[in-house]
Amino acid sequence: MTETWYPQAVRLPIATKEYFKVRAVPTISIVEHITAGADSRNWLQLADNASSVHFLIRVENGKGVVYQFMPIEWAAWGNGRFSNNNPFMPDWVKAMIAQGININHATISIEHEGVVPTATLYTGPMLEADLKLNKWLADTVPTIKRDRTHIIGHYQIDHVDRAFCPGGPGGRLYPFDTIIGALNMPASHHFPETNLDVAGDFYAFWQANGGLSIFGYPIRAEANNNQSFERARFERHPEGIKLGLVEAERLALLNQ
Repeated sequence: MTETWYPQAVRLPIATKEYFKVRAVPTISIVEHITAGADSRNWLQLADNASSVHFLIRVENGKGVVYQFMPIEWAAWGNGRFSNNNPFMPDWVKAMIAQGININHATISIEHEGVVPTATLYTGPMLEADLKLNKWLADTVPTIKRDRTHIIGHYQIDHVDRAFCPGGPGGRLYPFDTIIGALNMPASHHFPETNLDVAGDFYAFWQANGGLSIFGYPIRAEANNNQSFERARFERHPEGIKLGLVEAERLALLNQ
């Protein structure tokens, strides 16, 4: 049986048997969570509490790091409990409950490390890692539907005990629109202002880290995995997108 792991993830294989190795239905949804605690790695790997998830995203030394606890083919136990009369619940969830199908079989779970949801939690390195992971999942699992009824928060399954998961009441602090926009983003984005194209990963980085107000418009076409903007240069590295050391390079040239 195929076992797929996110190439950029740190693997922490779950130590308990809290998962289903065979799914009863196709995977069609990604459910976003918040840990409501700090450093949840060991707890998510070792806890024996009838609950589990596929991924954890946390910020370490200014970088978003993804941890994976099981292959995406397995069904984690993060979404099985639901609340009755949930006004946020998508119709497909209601239909599965009515048919007696455990929702975990249709979902992949992503935890985001944070004690409480805030407007700044899902920005910068956290958002950048979140965009990449969600995009990889949607590309790798073609049955995942890239819309707001299938990219959902935990509160849409349980609005009583998980009312603030992942982003405050009604999920208002979680960037659902940004995530779904990235999932449906074309291979490149065209800027008519400078008549230049920006690759999807560069554009996602541009969006996640301040966009026009921070970086300005692209001013050169991409070459050799580099692209210059009005106030920065983006560089594509194996570990992700980085900003070029433009000023350091300029000073080095002056001192030659």
